[in-house]
Amino acid sequence: MAVTPSTATFLHLLPPPGLRPKPILRPRLRPLAVSVSPSGPDETPADDPPVLPSILIRNTEPEDVARRRSWVEHGWAPWEEVMTPEVAFARHSLNEGEEVPLQTPESLEAFRMLTPVYRDKVESEPGYVERLFATRDTPEPLQTTWAGQLPLRLVPPRDWPPPGWEVDPDELEFIREAHRASSERVDMEAAAAAGVRNVDKVEDAPDDLGLDRYKMFLKQYKEWVEANRDRLEEESYKFDQDYYPGRRKRGKDYKEDMLELPFFYPGQICYGKVISVHLHQGAFVDIGCVHDGWVPIKGNDWYWIRHHIKPGMKVYVELLAKRDPYRFRFPLEMRFVYPNIDHLIFNRFDFPPIFHRKEDTNPEQLWREGGRPPIPRKKPLKDMEKEPLVSDHPFVETLWQWHNAEQMILDHEEENPDRFKDTKYESTVDASTYDEENRVEHTEGYFNDNLLKKEVVNIDIKELDLDAARAERQLIKN
Repeated sequence: MAVTPSTATFLHLLPPPGLRPKPILRPRLRPLAVSVSPSGPDETPADDPPVLPSILIRNTEPEDVARRRSWVEHGWAPWEEVMTPEVAFARHSLNEGEEVPLQTPESLEAFRMLTPVYRDKVESEPGYVERLFATRDTPEPLQTTWAGQLPLRLVPPRDWPPPGWEVDPDELEFIREAHRASSERVDMEAAAAAGVRNVDKVEDAPDDLGLDRYKMFLKQYKEWVEANRDRLEEESYKFDQDYYPGRRKRGKDYKEDMLELPFFYPGQICYGKVISVHLHQGAFVDIGCVHDGWVPIKGNDWYWIRHHIKPGMKVYVELLAKRDPYRFRFPLEMRFVYPNIDHLIFNRFDFPPIFHRKEDTNPEQLWREGGRPPIPRKKPLKDMEKEPLVSDHPFVETLWQWHNAEQMILDHEEENPDRFKDTKYESTVDASTYDEENRVEHTEGYFNDNLLKKEVVNIDIKELDLDAARAERQLIKN
């Protein structure tokens, strides 16, 4: 294999460390101090000549800190990237070459990893991948403090029942009284002294907790699920050809005890597990619903929270919004309550992502449902203030012809009052003689001894509204 001059300086072409000659350090040129005078050669020099900054600027910032700052400034954070041996060698031997032999243990290890035999030996050792990530610094866990206890309430949703589902009006009124009761403050010490206690199951709750309304809601909810489960599954296969996080679970992922969307409401505190993390979409949390909850986090914000939110961890989330699953990509929008990472999120989604389906013909409706601002109107090509008032529509000319015909007939009736005293003009015309094909005739005629082109328009008497024209003329006269 021929060695080119451009590759002869790499370290993998050097002899083994024991046979290497002593490196010859080349002398480096020192920067010469140059005196600069702001005045000319024949003038008196200035009292305070300007101070020029040094050309050699030493960077005292560590390499890891500089690399991390570059990632943050450029919006790119490859913290999950495993470097190949070639990349690791280029990184660790960046300031070392022929003149300066390999000195640090990292650069020596990276040089040995270039050998395929040594690379296979190291990668086959157990815990190799774990050691790659163990060198990274892990921040301290977040300490979330609260002013009080989390409000874990058993309250029916405010939007119950779903659209198109009829329930008993008396039972619905009884259910909605729970919202009125939940707005009242409760003295926890007095309730504890009275014997009120927290329970794990609704069935074990005592009567003094007032859970009868919630039990009534659960009864109606189960009836709705039994009646609409098959329909919702068919719509899922119809609209979602492929499954991805945030969409309705089906097949082997579906379980009988999963909750539907009408069970949840905005403001609800849920306990769940992080199932997946997406760099450009966010985190998805399983709260026992057929749809996984979506925590919108995008861009480089994962750089700050990658050690606090990981798949498989148990979290508390707050439901922020519940939307139409066939209009919005992620129907359940949430935020993390514990661990609280709101102060680490800077790039938020301006609007929730929506679907564009074939049935959607009105883009204004899609933008309005997604909370987006209205689409701005395009500037017209013509300045309408300078355009004439007559429309360019071809039917306007026909309407104008009908109007002229009506006025000519009314003038003819006023000129011959004796003839049209007991009858109207339309009764004296034979409508069967109207010819649609020869409606417009172009001829010539004399006007003030001048021969001009003339257009004759034949109009069907049935197309005219003479009664309205007579009423309009009478109103103008009065």
